[in-house]
Amino acid sequence: MTVDNIIILAAGKGTRMGEIGKDLPKVLWPLLDKTLLEWQILYAKSLFSNAKIHINVFNYKSKILDFVEKNKQSFKDINIIEEELELDVGGAIHN
Repeated sequence: MTVDNIIILAAGKGTRMGEIGKDLPKVLWPLLDKTLLEWQILYAKSLFSNAKIHINVFNYKSKILDFVEKNKQSFKDINIIEEELELDVGGAIHN
């Protein structure tokens, strides 16, 4: 199977995650030595090494973009899709 594009959904509010979800987006939660977002990228690359990876952001956009900027090497060749309006699940479908 050929996969050309992979989209990682990182636009949610994390409301079901309790108090920590109000401050830290789920994709930036630490797991061992990386964030969940970094693990998702590594896993996607391991499955489909030639696919383009996109990260869809809206809520907590500035925190995620700051993290990406500070860790440029981990996010080399990753496309960030910034939703202008909150599209809810429709953002994933639209993008």
